[in-house]
Amino acid sequence: MAQTSHLRLSRRQFLQRTALVGAATLGMTALAG
Repeated sequence: MAQTSHLRLSRRQFLQRTALVGAATLGMTALAG
């Protein structure tokens, strides 16, 4: 159970990080364009 909870947290963190990187990339593209 603890492992599942940890895995879920990691996945949530990963998704949040991916979204942040995506937003940063879009911002850079907008500035460059």
